[in-house]
Amino acid sequence: MSSAMYTKAQRQEFPLRSWSASYDKQVVPANLSARSNNGTFLDAIFAESVPVEIPSASILASVGNTPIAEIEPGVFAKLEGYNFSGSIKDRAVLCTVLKMIETGELKDGSTLVLVTSGSAGLSLAMIQRALAKDCGINIRTLIMMPSAYESKAVPQEMIHEHGVKVFYNQHDDNEQCQLVFYDGVFMDVLANGKELARGSGYSVLDQHYDTNGMLAHSTTAKEIMMQMPDVTDVVVTTGTGATAAGLRAYLPETVTVHCRSSESGKIDGLSDVKRYDNFCNTELLEGYTGNSHFDADDAFRHQQELGEVGIQAGISSGAAFWLSREVKQSNPDAQICFISASGKACAPGEKLSSP
Repeated sequence: MSSAMYTKAQRQEFPLRSWSASYDKQVVPANLSARSNNGTFLDAIFAESVPVEIPSASILASVGNTPIAEIEPGVFAKLEGYNFSGSIKDRAVLCTVLKMIETGELKDGSTLVLVTSGSAGLSLAMIQRALAKDCGINIRTLIMMPSAYESKAVPQEMIHEHGVKVFYNQHDDNEQCQLVFYDGVFMDVLANGKELARGSGYSVLDQHYDTNGMLAHSTTAKEIMMQMPDVTDVVVTTGTGATAAGLRAYLPETVTVHCRSSESGKIDGLSDVKRYDNFCNTELLEGYTGNSHFDADDAFRHQQELGEVGIQAGISSGAAFWLSREVKQSNPDAQICFISASGKACAPGEKLSSP
């Protein structure tokens, strides 16, 4: 553990910051359930009006406004595990779905296809049920993954905790929300999903190419600037590239956004986004096009260190923490915020769960 790392005794209570809609001060909530949330995410995305009426008690109204925690001097984690499904994906998936409703591409009775490696699928399943329960909009969802992902934590949570029905290599014509495992690697399943949608007249939540995923992170950028007005560097990882591209687009140019590529399959949820040739311009991400890459061993070790001081997070957060330390080493005066895609506070040393 780094000598600069806070000790367990120092970390009995996190220096957690949340941002309030008043935008005028940092607040330290007595507990995270008391953090301010005034619908800022939806208000920011939809300048005039949200395309569906969302009750304030709905999970759909709770996205964003996530706290940050100082992990070690000058290095903060933005804890996206406080979104309703437990990950940052709620921002992009909800934004994209609501924008599709706004344009008329999705309506009551539509079928929506999503190909995912995990977290976006859980987010969509919860959004689908909330839209039906809270808003009276019934959208049938086909969530597709490679069969090799079946044993991973997120699909298992979808199946056993959320009751999502499972099918193999063939979707069900009647089930409203279903998880379908297909043979083949991710890129093959992605192509198959798009072909199924074209042939059946279904809509596609194309998180790899829909720029609404980027738009969702206009709010993430705003939150970071409110929580850390002196931030100099933001560290992020890439799966679809939406978070990195959105942060680069909406943060001030004076803030450097750092990232590295990862070989697909080595670190859950991460890849080399250049393979998609999409909206994420890696030339704008510091260090992405160089020879340095995220390493699974470094990511795992830093994930464990986060757990030792009370942050339960996935291995991608470990990768982001590792890169934050690299940035800090090269610039000791840097004020760094890294995106912890599923991070939440827990008891220091608590056993971590994946992803």
